[in-house]
Amino acid sequence: MTDKYIDSQYEDSKIHEGHRSRMRDKLRKHGQFIFDSYELLEMLLYYTVPYKDTNPVAKRLLKAFGDLDGVLSASREELMTVSGIGERTADLLKSVDRMSLILGSEPRIRDDRFTDHCRVGRFLISCFEGVTEKKIVALYFDNSMNLIAMEEVYTGIDYDSGAVTAKPFLDSALRLGAVAVITAHNHLFGSAYPTVGDRATNQNLKSELEKVRITLAEHYVICGDRYTAIVDGFVTNYSQSLFLDDFIKSRDKYLEFVPDSEPEEFYYNTEDLDYFSDFLSFADKKDPNKSALMLIRRFSTIENTLTASGETLEDFVNGNVALYIKLAAYVTSRRRMDKFVFNRRHTMVEIADYFKALYIGIPIENVYMMCFDLKGRATVCEKISEGIVNSADVLPRKLLEIALRSSAAKVVIVHNHPFGRTVPSPEDIDLTVRVIELFRTVGIELSHHLIVSGQNCDSIRFGEPT
Repeated sequence: MTDKYIDSQYEDSKIHEGHRSRMRDKLRKHGQFIFDSYELLEMLLYYTVPYKDTNPVAKRLLKAFGDLDGVLSASREELMTVSGIGERTADLLKSVDRMSLILGSEPRIRDDRFTDHCRVGRFLISCFEGVTEKKIVALYFDNSMNLIAMEEVYTGIDYDSGAVTAKPFLDSALRLGAVAVITAHNHLFGSAYPTVGDRATNQNLKSELEKVRITLAEHYVICGDRYTAIVDGFVTNYSQSLFLDDFIKSRDKYLEFVPDSEPEEFYYNTEDLDYFSDFLSFADKKDPNKSALMLIRRFSTIENTLTASGETLEDFVNGNVALYIKLAAYVTSRRRMDKFVFNRRHTMVEIADYFKALYIGIPIENVYMMCFDLKGRATVCEKISEGIVNSADVLPRKLLEIALRSSAAKVVIVHNHPFGRTVPSPEDIDLTVRVIELFRTVGIELSHHLIVSGQNCDSIRFGEPT
């Protein structure tokens, strides 16, 4: 009898293995949109439930908590009241829950104090987004590392040109009563690695500020979505600021993650790395710490990692881990999309949030259109094309056909810039003009043409961030 039981369990596991392989192959080939929410949740549970059918467990979770948002928002203890959910599975679901908090939060400062070195770097990346000329900026802080002012000090000048002097920085710092300064400049092309001239200019600025007891806390070099930081030998006794000390200590923490053989210019948030390593451990049994560092080094942020294609991820981690990352991205995306209710009026912020969620995990350009009725209610959202936005002259006509078929009074068209910025290309602007003119002939309004990149979204027509 025992042998029969063992044989039965073995046969079940083989059946489930075949089913899981088919599900994973479909996910790799087609992405998330051919699956229901319970199927995405079912596949996520594969990583902690190796030998059982996870389909019933996924359905029980959704029945207990309503939807994906309810499942992921539930506490660890609440999750474990559902049959089939143990401690490890509850930990997995809470790890994916935290992913939603990270997405869209990385470039921003979470409070008024700029006390985290990595987040300041990412904040500055967002400040230089779309800038097409050389700029040098300065952030001025009080004794609590609250931002007093951010000023553009030089435009059109290389930081290492020899033309940059300390005087304008000193004048502003003294006028504002600042005790600490963070400066930054951009490299339009190439690498964010500082030049010899950058370092020389920076050393001079640091010395001049120290003469009047103002601390140059850091200088960032920004290039695209990467940054380096080049100030060494901090002097903190002038400000007597615990918050400035926190900022400086946070920089030292990032260096602990970087092996001695690695270049100096890479700095990371240790809290994010700890989380990402724990997150990967559900799929990477060998060395999740190494994988986390490798992926962050390559993609700069967790957000960028989730947006990368599965093929790109497999250059750095094995196929099982790459699929796990994509699955977590899809579950996070579906969680947020499921909150959007059609046949209801929505604000532009809600519409933008829907598309930010939709594009999570999509590494190529896609065009979508959302239609609205006479009462302003969202009625339908359809995928229009995949690939390059302006790849076909028939695109405006296709948009019009769908709008007429949906009896739309107003439409919003949206496309994404994977790993890019929300700055419209000339082709994007030309498409917008052509669609406006074509739709005007039949009395349909193009309300917005949105560009989504990561968790940023801007409107071409009005140029207003959403």
